[in-house]
Amino acid sequence: MKFHDFNVGLKMQAQPFEVTRDEILSYVQSYDPIHVHHDDEYARSTIYQDLIASGIHMVALILREGIKLFQLERDCFGGSELSKVQWVAPVYAGSILTPSFRIAEMQDRGDANYGIVTVQFTAYNQEHHLVVIGKVNLLIRKEIHGSQKSN
Repeated sequence: MKFHDFNVGLKMQAQPFEVTRDEILSYVQSYDPIHVHHDDEYARSTIYQDLIASGIHMVALILREGIKLFQLERDCFGGSELSKVQWVAPVYAGSILTPSFRIAEMQDRGDANYGIVTVQFTAYNQEHHLVVIGKVNLLIRKEIHGSQKSN
């Protein structure tokens, strides 16, 4: 989708996906050394009583699903801001997450070859409990018409 294909208020829901133990352990081995993410014995002694997924990892997986849902693999230049992220409930191995997305704002960048689309995202688990919510600003390619130059 290009910038002008979006409308404020547009809502879409991605397909549910499973968060596996192997995914959790693979991610935290490289990026998040907190023991509650990789040490079973330690995790059982915490308020979670089991290993939990890294919150940043979950945001990355949710945004991946949004990129695929909106078919932005080639039309998204990246993000300019991630904000208001709240980890409402832990995500455990075997959790099934269903991400949803709503277009909250759009900023046309004038002559630039992109606009900024603010997307609010949520994810619920298989028990219909909210697990994460947040906002991301994405730089989305505009459709270039005629001799309009690309910046």
